[in-house]
Formats: sequence, C-alpha cells, structure tokens
Amino acid sequence: MRASRYALLPALIVMLASSVALRAQTTITWGNSGASAWRSTNGWTGNVVPGGTDIAQVGATGVSGNKLGINFTTTPVLNDIQIGAFELTSAYVKADLAIVNSGDRANPSTLTFNGAPVNGTANVILRNASSFNLTIQHDGTHGSSPQPLGVVLGNSTANVVLIDGSGNITISSNISGSSKQLTLDHSAGSSGTGSLTLSGSNSFTGGVKVNAGTLNINSASALGTGTLELVGGTLDNTSGSSITNSNNNAQTWSGNFTFTGTNDLNLGTGAVALSGGNRTVTVNGSTLTVGGAIGDGGNGYSITKSGAGTLALSGNNTYSGGTTISAGTLTAGHDNALGTGSVIVNTGGTLAISDNVTIGNEIQLDGGALQGLGNNSKFSGTLSGSGTLTGPLTLTESAVYQWHPQLRQHLGRERALDRDGHAHDCRWRQDRALVWRWRRRVSGRRRLLGCYADVDHCKQRRIRLDHRQFGRCGGKQQRALERSRKLSGRA
Repeated sequence: MRASRYALLPALIVMLASSVALRAQTTITWGNSGASAWRSTNGWTGNVVPGGTDIAQVGATGVSGNKLGINFTTTPVLNDIQIGAFELTSAYVKADLAIVNSGDRANPSTLTFNGAPVNGTANVILRNASSFNLTIQHDGTHGSSPQPLGVVLGNSTANVVLIDGSGNITISSNISGSSKQLTLDHSAGSSGTGSLTLSGSNSFTGGVKVNAGTLNINSASALGTGTLELVGGTLDNTSGSSITNSNNNAQTWSGNFTFTGTNDLNLGTGAVALSGGNRTVTVNGSTLTVGGAIGDGGNGYSITKSGAGTLALSGNNTYSGGTTISAGTLTAGHDNALGTGSVIVNTGGTLAISDNVTIGNEIQLDGGALQGLGNNSKFSGTLSGSGTLTGPLTLTESAVYQWHPQLRQHLGRERALDRDGHAHDCRWRQDRALVWRWRRRVSGRRRLLGCYADVDHCKQRRIRLDHRQFGRCGGKQQRALERSRKLSGRA
C-alpha cells in the first residue's frame, strides 16, 4: 500500500510542474473601475491577485483615481510583490496611470518583474500599447511617512520593455538587479512612438540595450552599470537640464541611432566599440557628448554625423574608417577625436576644433566649414576642397592647403605658403572676406591666388600675389590688392 502511494509521487510532481508552467503564462486583468488597491482581490478578474510570473493587464476597465496602489502589509515578507509583467493594452482609454506605493510603512517596498511572454515577445516586464502614459512612481503618496517604491529586475535574460503605442513609460523608482539587462524594443510589426524614461538613481548591473524606441536618460545614474548597447532607436534627455552619465558605461554601437536633443546629454567616458559596420549618429538638437575612446577593433569602420545638432567627441579615438559630417556640427575635443582616417565636411556641416586641440587629419571641405573655438585651436593636417574657415584658428607650419577654402571672418594669425613652398605668418583684418585658391605648378610649387576686401599687412614679404588673377576683382578690391603687391615687393 505504501509502495503504491510512493508510485503516485512522480505523477503528482509532474502535475505540479505543469501547473507552475501554466501559471507562468496566466494573464490577469484588472476588472473593477471603483478599486485602486493592487492587493485587493476584488480589483482583479477572478478575484486573483497577480504574482510570480503572471501578466498583470489593465485594459478597458480603468482604475479609481488613475493610481494603482501597492497595498503592502507590515509583514516584511510582503514588502515585495513579484509579477511577470505589467501591460497597458490598446483597449485602455481612460487616463494616464501611475503605480505607486500606498500606505504608511516602516520600510521601502519593491515591485519585482520576473518577465513573461507578452504579445509574441519573450521576457517582457512592461508593455504600453495605449495612447496614455504609465508611470512607476518612486515616491510614496499616502500616509504620514510614505515610503518609496523600488523596481527590481528579476529576469536573467533581457527584462524587455515594449513601447507599442503613443503612450510613454516612466520609471522614477530606483531600479536594482544584479547582472540584469534592461532592453527597450517594439513588438514585431509595431512602431510605437512613445518613450521609456529612466529618472531614478539606478543600481542594476546588467546594462541597457536599445533595439528600437526612444530612451530618455533623465538622471546621471539612469543607465545603472554595465554596457549601453545601441542597436537602433533614439536617445534623449527630457529632464529640463543637461545630464552627464556618472557611471561612465562602456558602449557598443552595433547600429545607427538618433539623439533628439531636448537637453544636452553627456554619455561619459566609457569606451565605445563600433560593431558590425559603419555607423551614422544623427543629432537633431542640442549637444550629445561622447567622451570615451571610440575603437573599431581594427575593422576600419567609419562614423557619419547627421542632423542639425552637435556631436562632441572628446576621447582618444582609434577608429580608422574616416569621418563624414553631413549636417550640423562635430566638435573635436581631443587631438585624436576624429580617429586616424580622413574627414569630409559636406555643405551644411561644420568641423569645430576645441581650444587647446590640434587636429592633424586629412580634411576635405565639400562646401562645409572648419571652425576654431579658441585661441589655441589648431589644424596641422591636409586641407582640400571648397568651404568656409572661421576662427580664431591657427593653421600650423606643417599644414598643407589645396584648392580654395573661403574665409568668412577673422582667423587671427594665419599661415600661407610663399612661392618657394615656405610657410609664413600673416594677419588679416577682422570681418573681411578672403578667398584663397591654391594652384600646383608643374614644378610642384604652389602660388596664392584670389581677391579680398582689405588687408592690414603681411609680415613676410615673400608671399606672391598673382596680378593676373587679381585683375578680375576690380574696384576697391583691386586697389587693396595693388597695395598688397607693393608691400610684397613683387610686381
């Protein structure tokens, strides 16, 4: 008889395991618009409070006061509620919803997300498919001494947040979780326009991965620790002031991404790895600063800067595929900020050299601009093409100039080549236009050709001004050039 009882144990264990597996897939829907307490059974359909790996879902039935309160008891073990995922469906049409810590408790409380399959995506912890905003609120809202609500990442694989509607998700709670990655994405076939905002003091250590959607980095420790992997999507800072990432996360750029630029964002000094190919960074406004060293693992990958905003690179970069500035400004804050390749600056683009920085790359101006930002901004490389130079900017003795860059305003102290190829210092009057055009003789020597409105003086008398080209200027420019010819001592 006893043996027969024991024989039933394996079957019983299988039945329990099957029950647990089914429980992991259970979706429990909020069904009482007059309730607001999470732990109240009359709020959920079937009078079952979601937990473990359940999917807690709010749809057509709203929540009283638009705040879902985590109604904890004073028993310490109940200070943590665990669920698989929380979802606002497309059927939710009430108002913005907040999950808060309601009640007067001696200890802070936590909401742990273990992950569950939602809308065809595995390991989801949050999904907003509605047009309303969902907030997990850090600060308590009730009682004489309300305690904060923390968020714990419990899934060891991904902890996916899905943005499938126009509504946003904001987590102002502090997020923790050892070796737990937070992933932002859309469901397959979805292109939600909402965003995920992280504004807490976060300590999770698995890093952040952005596959799609917009991530607002609204605190200095929003990213926790670990690697920030950008596969695609958009970054922004909507905090109302500039943010500098204090954790200096390492980064992997395995796809192209955009920075909206509501406020300035500094991603810190963590090393950046270009992965899988050339990368385009679109900065639409404000300034995105990347202070870490950017490398490509020897694969020769390039960076293209697009968008009207400013991308500031201040690391000792080693990527070798070159840099293209197709729009907006790229600010070089380190001598090696542009890596080891050549640079192309297209019409509408500006390469700005910070003070006390010397750039030695080969630069081609295709209608773009080269700009100095300080009295010690220097260029020592090879400059070619046609574009605009603004200053103050020092062109060092080792620099080589070709074609016809156009100076729009005062450059301070400049250098030019004389007829024998030697460099000399000149000073040009402020706010005067100057066109330089270089022509290579068969002998390999260069001559300075062009016209300008006025000139103070040129210390070196050996610079040769070609009268045949000047003759096309006429008027005031012609007279100024004639005076310059006399100063040069050459007819």
